[in-house]
Amino acid sequence: MYLLGTNYKMAHFFCPNCFDEIKPDAEICQSFSISIKEWMAQKSYTERLIHALNHPIAEVRRGSIISLGKLKEIKAAIPLA
Repeated sequence: MYLLGTNYKMAHFFCPNCFDEIKPDAEICQSFSISIKEWMAQKSYTERLIHALNHPIAEVRRGSIISLGKLKEIKAAIPLA
């Protein structure tokens, strides 16, 4: 659903804003009282990829780097550096 880890015995779900671990069906982040759907709707795909560079799971960060590289997005140059 939101960004899950690779531990197949127990998937981990994270708030896309603060990356605190949340329940799979959570609609609001308990840390920031922010609606997850609203946060996702307010950010462009590129903005979410740039933000994911700080994700706690390395595979997610790596996927963001690859996706940003393929997009050749100028806004991503400094965060990637």
